[in-house]
Amino acid sequence: MPKDKVFRPLLNNLRTGLRIGTFRSFDTDKLQVDIRQAVLLSMVGFCVSILFDFIAVGPHRVFTAWGIVSEVKAYALLLLAVYLVVQIQGQLERFGLFVVAILATDPVGSVVGEVYHLIIHHTAVGKHAWSAWGIYLVVWLWVPAVAYWAQRRVFAGSRWRALSASVAYSAFLFGTLLLLPHTRPWHTAYPKDDDRPSIDVEQTYYAQPALLNAELSRLKPQRSGIHDIYFVGVAGYAEQNVFLREVRSIRKLFDRRYGTAGRSILLINNPATVKTVPLADASNLKIVLNRIGRLMNPKEDMLFLYITSHGSEDKTIAFDYWPLSLDDLTAKRLHDILTGSRIGWRTVVLSSCFSGGFIDSLKNPDAMVMTAAAANRTSFGCSNENAWTYFGDAYFHQALAHTPYFIKAFDQAKVSIAKREAQEKLTPSNPQIWVGRKIAKFLPQIETRLAALSGKSALPVADCSGGKSPGQSRCRH
Repeated sequence: MPKDKVFRPLLNNLRTGLRIGTFRSFDTDKLQVDIRQAVLLSMVGFCVSILFDFIAVGPHRVFTAWGIVSEVKAYALLLLAVYLVVQIQGQLERFGLFVVAILATDPVGSVVGEVYHLIIHHTAVGKHAWSAWGIYLVVWLWVPAVAYWAQRRVFAGSRWRALSASVAYSAFLFGTLLLLPHTRPWHTAYPKDDDRPSIDVEQTYYAQPALLNAELSRLKPQRSGIHDIYFVGVAGYAEQNVFLREVRSIRKLFDRRYGTAGRSILLINNPATVKTVPLADASNLKIVLNRIGRLMNPKEDMLFLYITSHGSEDKTIAFDYWPLSLDDLTAKRLHDILTGSRIGWRTVVLSSCFSGGFIDSLKNPDAMVMTAAAANRTSFGCSNENAWTYFGDAYFHQALAHTPYFIKAFDQAKVSIAKREAQEKLTPSNPQIWVGRKIAKFLPQIETRLAALSGKSALPVADCSGGKSPGQSRCRH
């Protein structure tokens, strides 16, 4: 058969499908209806979907043949949904016409889905939960809207019958696709030198008491008359090594420059440490802080708690290590853990997206809280290949490594982060700080000792009576 008798009708069908998918008027006489066209339209839609999937997954991709089977299953479900519409319309003789009309819109549907992913992952709009869900709803509504628009011309029946058929069509498609397993042909895999080894879930859970006891037994008690710092570093997300690298580097910094050797401990979710370091979960964090609370002198010593991971707008920080079932850390849970530990002076630093949402829950006259981002902003730098997150690099690696003054280091880090984000044209993360009234007066005492350890001169004691210096302006009751 001449090519123009196959591909020209295919091109006409795709043009008509574009009009249907963008809700413009179309002529059903322009649709070429036969089994060959139905197969070709399915192949075009499948190839467009696979291409977008291939691009979206990125360079670390692997192919699975089960994805092809899954796509074929989806087209079979689509035919059943079309048959359901035809039965509701009572016009079985137009089954082929409606099949071709719907299949012709499939490439448009792939484009709609790809635009959704681009908006969510690469624009500021996708960083807000309400807008992300709004866009997601629009994408889902596109399916019944297209079914309704196609019916109005193919069947020329009543609007209410077309509407009810569209609802049934969408409910069937979404219901079966949600209930039945679906595998994409392409999915992300880490490079060979970074493969995640499997873990024994049961043995990992049972190993926690021994790992915790081993770490806690190494903690030294406080020294009378000395302002000791107890450092706790928490890396909550196992799938990206940046969090592991960061807490290790910060611990070394504190042990070397600020005298926490013997008074520092790490909790990490990562395959490299699963057999040697306790997991980063809320239960282990509670046990660690309770022990430190008993070792510290509440009048002399200070806890420095650093948690780095992913975060969300619902005031949670990810504690995640598949296939372990770990609960994310909520703002309330962290407040309860700190309160129950009876630790007095404490600095809590949280490096995650939306971490500013934790501040209200952690406010205390004896506490200082710093976050990598405001409650409605994302932070940056949590890529697997990075040594630091943006906030970790600016606050610890660049600032605190050279000055023992916590608030001054935060001021420097905030300026540095703002410049970096502006250069990279990123939405500002807007790091936050809150300083309690009492700890503002205590900090200079402990910073004097840190200055002596690091060879820096001491700063004057802060005054919370309403002065205008940067440190004073942050004092709160």
